[in-house]
Amino acid sequence: AIEAESAQEKDPSKCKVDLPHSNGEKWTRISKIVSETKPEKWEDFRKLADDLRPSKGETYRYKALYNAIKSMGEEGKEFFSKTLPFIQQLILQLPVQFADTKSIPILRQRHAATLTLTAHQCAVILACAFFNLLPGGWMCPRLSFSFVLSASKEKSKCLLHYFYRLAVGGIIKRNVSFHRLVLKDAGKFEPQEDTELTEFKVLPVGNMIEDADGCLQADFANKWIGGGVLQGGCVQEEILFVEKPECLCSLLFCQVMLDNESITLVGAERFSKHTGYARGFKYAGDFVDKTPIDSKRRISNVILAYDAIVAFSTNQFSKSMMMREIVKTFVAVDVPKEATCAGGKLTAHHPSAGGRESTASAGEEVKDAAVVAPQQYAFDTFATGNWGCGAFGGDIPLKAMLQWIACSEAKKKVLYHTFGDRRAEGLEQVVETISKAGKSSSWLWESLLVYVKRREKKQQGFKNSAAMPKLFDFLVEAAKDRSAALAS
Repeated sequence: AIEAESAQEKDPSKCKVDLPHSNGEKWTRISKIVSETKPEKWEDFRKLADDLRPSKGETYRYKALYNAIKSMGEEGKEFFSKTLPFIQQLILQLPVQFADTKSIPILRQRHAATLTLTAHQCAVILACAFFNLLPGGWMCPRLSFSFVLSASKEKSKCLLHYFYRLAVGGIIKRNVSFHRLVLKDAGKFEPQEDTELTEFKVLPVGNMIEDADGCLQADFANKWIGGGVLQGGCVQEEILFVEKPECLCSLLFCQVMLDNESITLVGAERFSKHTGYARGFKYAGDFVDKTPIDSKRRISNVILAYDAIVAFSTNQFSKSMMMREIVKTFVAVDVPKEATCAGGKLTAHHPSAGGRESTASAGEEVKDAAVVAPQQYAFDTFATGNWGCGAFGGDIPLKAMLQWIACSEAKKKVLYHTFGDRRAEGLEQVVETISKAGKSSSWLWESLLVYVKRREKKQQGFKNSAAMPKLFDFLVEAAKDRSAALAS
């Protein structure tokens, strides 16, 4: 991180991403090809993609895109008449939508900052990504759809549907914000004795994080925002980003996260539904997102991207790693009120559903009717779940307790989704027991440290060490009798 900071200070170009129209010669070539090419069949599209390919760029076959088009019914049949021409129009609108700048600032490590784009600007960026026209930002993931359009039919369907919806319904005049949050002096962070443990509710199976309206919603992120969304990955973060493609813009300008950082995305619209998970993931059609609009003209939806440790490669029960997870969760949920417009007036949002024609011409911005919505969103609750406990190998009981501590310190309630994972059995009981006992955030932290010491003794084979209980069982007994539990 220090080396990265030094490199950016020496080279200002590493603090921004130059857009294609920043290079006059390059943009003349791109705009000429895009404006003069009118594909009517698959071979024409392949030629357009090849013509736009950088001279030394990799050649892609776009097999997944081809199969997606063939399997999407009427929407697929309109690829050449509506969707593709719309994507081409978006690319040509780049100098207009970014008339004031030819670059985008990078949200850098160690610097808390915010970047807001219009929905139209997001669409232009994603259209450029469709044809692999964007450069890679310094220490940022690469924003290009080429691999996905070649390898993942179901993700390709989600992306196609996003562009189709905008092509037939117009682009609602609204904004999307990206915030980088940084916790200074993270090494001094400690759970406090006078911090009461916050309300913690465990939801039954069938509830989904993305359906928790008015809550801060967890993105179980990779430290490289988006994770494997544009590669082979297809778990929680990746699915979230293809259902809400505007989230993908973050890949262009968000540097890899440090341990004391998180990224907040506000205002991304959901366009698709899905079934399944990982290899079983399937696009399941159109989703009409009726989430209201906040005072900054953003869909009132707040996504918190925060990355867990990879437990397979480290000791997740060590004090330093547990504190790392508390800090990471805290910086994510302690999002400033002004970033979320919590408690502010909301207006109704009426997007055009897929397949319903709008009077707007392709790419035209349309306004929502300014009807005051009846609800207000406090964003005082964190909708989360088994963070880092899938591909990263985390321990569900441990991660649930660490998130509870962090949310308590940030004065945020917890809405926990177990997704039916058996490893979460006993969570409701331990939460109920500890809550009734009126324990503090620091008490839970100290109890975890005692448990870890006992666990280490057991693993080291001490002859007189007591039998090792499960974490939830240990905490239940500790809450009932603190003095007995803390005697090691």
